[in-house]
Amino acid sequence: MKDRNAKRRAIEKIRKETVDRLSQQPAKTSSSLPALPPSKDTLSSSVPSISPGLNLAVLDIVFAEVLPGLIRCFADPVERTRDAAVTLAASFVALVSNLPRHLPLLFPGITLRIGAPPSTLADGGNQSVPSEPLEPSEELRLSLNRLVATIVAKLHQKEEDEKKEDDGLGDYHESGVGPYVDEVIQVIESGMADSYPEIKKESCKLLAYLCTLLSAARRLRPHVEDLVKQIIPLLGYRHATVRVLGVQALRPLLIHDAAPLTSSDIGLSDHLRRLTLDSSAQVRLACYQTCGSWLLELPDRYSVGYRFLPIVLCGCMDEQGGMAAVCKDFLEKAGALYEVEWKDRVKDQVDYEKENQGRPRIGLRHLARDNTQKCLSFLLPGLRSWQPEARLRDAGGMRVLLGLLEENVTGYVDEVVKGFVLAVNEDEEPKVVEEILLATTILGRYVHPSTFVPLFLAYLEPTSLSSPGTRRGALRLLTAAIAETPAGRLKEHHAVIASMMAGGECAGSESAPTMRRVAEVVEACCKVVEDERRGKKHEGSEDVVKEEVTDSLMDFDVARVYYGALAKIAAVVAGMDERVMGVPEAREQSARSLDRLAAALSFPETAGVHRRFLFPLLQELSSSVLRWTRHSAEPTVLRYAALNAGDEVGRDDCAKLILEVVEIGSKEEKDMEVRESVLSTLHALLTSPSNPLNSQGILSLHTNNILSKILLPNTIWRPGKKARELRRKTMQVVLAWFTAPGLDRTVHGSEIRTSDSTTNNAIREVVGVLDARVLQDSLQEVVGAFNSNTDDDDVETRRATLRCWNEMWKGVGKKLKFSADQLKLIYPELLKRLDDAHDDLRVLVAGTTWPLFFCLTEQWQAQAREDERLIKMNGDGSTYVETSLDIVHWEEMCKGLTIHVDDSNPSVQEAAATALASMALCSACPPEVVRDHLASVHGKFRNQGTVDGIIKIAQNRIDTA
Repeated sequence: MKDRNAKRRAIEKIRKETVDRLSQQPAKTSSSLPALPPSKDTLSSSVPSISPGLNLAVLDIVFAEVLPGLIRCFADPVERTRDAAVTLAASFVALVSNLPRHLPLLFPGITLRIGAPPSTLADGGNQSVPSEPLEPSEELRLSLNRLVATIVAKLHQKEEDEKKEDDGLGDYHESGVGPYVDEVIQVIESGMADSYPEIKKESCKLLAYLCTLLSAARRLRPHVEDLVKQIIPLLGYRHATVRVLGVQALRPLLIHDAAPLTSSDIGLSDHLRRLTLDSSAQVRLACYQTCGSWLLELPDRYSVGYRFLPIVLCGCMDEQGGMAAVCKDFLEKAGALYEVEWKDRVKDQVDYEKENQGRPRIGLRHLARDNTQKCLSFLLPGLRSWQPEARLRDAGGMRVLLGLLEENVTGYVDEVVKGFVLAVNEDEEPKVVEEILLATTILGRYVHPSTFVPLFLAYLEPTSLSSPGTRRGALRLLTAAIAETPAGRLKEHHAVIASMMAGGECAGSESAPTMRRVAEVVEACCKVVEDERRGKKHEGSEDVVKEEVTDSLMDFDVARVYYGALAKIAAVVAGMDERVMGVPEAREQSARSLDRLAAALSFPETAGVHRRFLFPLLQELSSSVLRWTRHSAEPTVLRYAALNAGDEVGRDDCAKLILEVVEIGSKEEKDMEVRESVLSTLHALLTSPSNPLNSQGILSLHTNNILSKILLPNTIWRPGKKARELRRKTMQVVLAWFTAPGLDRTVHGSEIRTSDSTTNNAIREVVGVLDARVLQDSLQEVVGAFNSNTDDDDVETRRATLRCWNEMWKGVGKKLKFSADQLKLIYPELLKRLDDAHDDLRVLVAGTTWPLFFCLTEQWQAQAREDERLIKMNGDGSTYVETSLDIVHWEEMCKGLTIHVDDSNPSVQEAAATALASMALCSACPPEVVRDHLASVHGKFRNQGTVDGIIKIAQNRIDTA
């Protein structure tokens, strides 16, 4: 035809004369007529005349006549003509009663337009890719796909009708859609590869419907693998509806053949697992429903169930849209089905196991047990995925799986622990870590500690495979497992846990986050003991229970090791900068853990724990002090434990150990940091308001060691900044010894006597808390050390030394005897301090030190004269006693002080004037020295009134002499 629209008009005329007329009449049924051979004439000439009484039988004849022409019109270059032909064919298909007679001609025409056979291979030959269909119009391709769907539906209906008529008694013969499955699948595969999303949807719907037809089952099975390969790209399509329909098509398809689930080339289970992370809730729900239905319907579900069971397990943690309830319902039904199909396996448990609402049903537990190994191989690798969502999904799946396995997971604990430890570290998402920890609590509830404790502790060993991250992860997991361990199981494992927690890689770590995790483990262990103790309270009195706790529930040595670990952690983090990551949390956790330890040991407060374990801790520190270096944590532990033990440090055995540790730790061969640290601890104990180190009044007994082995060796001048800091700290400690309460208490049996008592000659005179007699024996060395440090470069060292002079001279009385030579060594150094660069030191030395020095000189002179008198009485003429200082020394002192009476600083002026007045009043000083020197320089002073007052004091002494 030359007219391009002639065919379309002819098709429309046929439609009006046939389909439209029939649709206006009541439907009539008639017996099938013999089929007429199709004509080869043109479409218009092949249309017979139609009587007004047109019925379905006649329509079959008409369709047979026009079908060849319609099929040719499928390929017409005019789209409207093709559309009209497809529409008319669809109408005939919907109305004709004997559709199978037309299919041998109709199906090839359809497949020629949209069902192109595969022409290329992709993915290394694993997936066939159909060629582009001949039909260019998307709408027409969609119409043709719907036409095929209509054909399949009508064939199935016809088959059902025939079965009803035969009543199932006839011989088997292939009918319905069975003979045309290959053509239908060709159309489906082409539609799935089509670029038009609506065609993809229709293809998936058609496939899902086709899979439900029994007549198609035998011919469908060989195509399952190819169809699965075509569906897999749809699972990642951008339209959520396409993904949903793709998953739904898989559901009945694999009922015919589950082999693609186990094929590593296809990887279907991996694609399904990805859908559990889909952003669309509908897609995830379709995935869960598909896998759940396989648990109930798949013939091979017990052999390939491990491929999709993990997906349903993960779905139990998907709370959006009630998906968790859907998955749990599938699992419940699968468990019930297992109990029916495997009665022999579960019979004993079903008959005799007590009802327990908190446990999964028996069949479900058996189902999980049968698939344990393979489910773990799917879930554990996902914990190390680069996607946080995937890690969270598989962590939730592990939690559900372990809840189903209960004690049956014991044989797989090694694998589970390894997967958990590698997954948990500080860089993980908090939700992922929380899920894994919750899963670990289930592990601790059902698995005996003898199984999981060694596995976790193995990751804490100092090996090349143990990094800080894995150690922290193992510690967190161990905490979670211990927290749910039933009472009584952990008792025999406390020792090994405590030993590991106190090790160098745990409590001795330099990482605050790691130390925090160690403290959490100790807290969990103590909580188990505390809970067990509370449980035993109901069986006896509280006193009995307390004894059981200390002697039975937790061994003393174990508690001591726990305390040592916590003390080390608390001491180390206390010295860290709180701005460092993890330090505040570690401090809080160590405090909570100590409180928990106190509760586990029935102490009302934490101080009781410190007092209880101070002595064994000091013994441990004393045995290791020789190995201390600048990197050791023990010096800080000593300080922490001693300062928190209260007056317990004053016990004779504890004080002796503390002084022993300080003595060894402050030796010259030790690192400067260690020496300074132990001296700082000693200083803190001495300056405490309650002076706990001397709470029993026994420090004076150790004066010799204190002076000769601790104080004097560390005051020796050595070059370097660290040595300067050490001298400063040492002089501060010396000052603390002198300023400590001077009432010394010495224990005699069960009686305590004080130094003001005169009833016991064993009571000794003290200077501060130092034995005066021992101090007298070492006075020459003390004077030399003080003189050296009075001239030290460090201002704080000079200040502390001057205060030491002052404190020692204030209450010296008859306790110490200075010699003339010692006084001659002291005063030149005091004169130098009058020229100090710091005015506050000049004021201190002039206003306080010098007046005390003059008082000391008076006491010395009186004592020297008394000694001289005694010598003369004894007739010992060979012994010479110097009873006064030469006048030249007094002149030097007077000159040095006089210069500063006219100082630019008024405070220094006042202090110097005070010192000169003290000198003028000193009975050991000749007053003429002060009067004559001040008179000779009187005219040089700006404040002559002050000088006149001092001269007057000296003159009054001369006049009254």
